Amino acid sequence: MLIEDWNPDKEVEIEEMVTKRLVKFSAFSRYYLGLREGNKPCDWVYFSNETLKLIEKLYPKHVNKDHVTRYAKRNNLILPKYMRKVSWRLMIKAMSREVSRFILRLVDEIIKEEVGPISEAEVYKVYFNNKEVELLIDYIVKCSIGDISVKIIYSNNPSMTLIHYYEYEKHMQG
Repeated sequence: MLIEDWNPDKEVEIEEMVTKRLVKFSAFSRYYLGLREGNKPCDWVYFSNETLKLIEKLYPKHVNKDHVTRYAKRNNLILPKYMRKVSWRLMIKAMSREVSRFILRLVDEIIKEEVGPISEAEVYKVYFNNKEVELLIDYIVKCSIGDISVKIIYSNNPSMTLIHYYEYEKHMQG
């Protein structure tokens, strides 16, 4: 679907917002698909800039879903229809199911609350305490209402990790 309908310069109007279909950022790009029907709706596809280069290299050629599936089978790669399931399994291996669900719900909640589409997300700070096995990643997410700080915490005691993080920040500033 993405390669078949590739048209990066086309402008699209989405809920009172006019934007190009392809929007490039420093670390990633997003492309408007606008699939709203079916059991797997998808407005935006986010991918790395390396993937964008590959898509741009493939674009002049006619590629459809069957070509991609055959290529994946021939080269012993994951079939496109299993990518969502595989990414979920990798995610829950790296972190708990609760954290994974939170991350996946985060974008949905932001959009539902009419924060608007995310234009850019940057890692602001990372706090890691090896002794207590705590990890906190602080993202700055840019959206239509402004910049939002989103913290992802991996810890047995997230509240304590947040306290440790702020103590660490205070110590570093002072």
